[in-house]
Amino acid sequence: MSTRTNARSPQTSFGDIDKPLYTISVNRRRYSTRDIVKVQVIQNLTREKGVTLAGVRHILSLFEVMKRHRVEPPAELREVFDRYAQII
Repeated sequence: MSTRTNARSPQTSFGDIDKPLYTISVNRRRYSTRDIVKVQVIQNLTREKGVTLAGVRHILSLFEVMKRHRVEPPAELREVFDRYAQII
């Protein structure tokens, strides 16, 4: 079974997700896979779930506690939690 990488949604082994690989716009800052996934999670929460940035900050903090204590997220946040849990 082969694994293919999609340019829009990179498949990663999450072995070195902090290595800067991506350049955004014309600046010289490079962003790691972890940075990109975190921005995607934030974007999902703000655009699709209608959460404010202050709310996102609290939700991500709660996700970290939930993962540490193996608490299941609400069904409507399961997909976002699973995505974020890969990088924390």
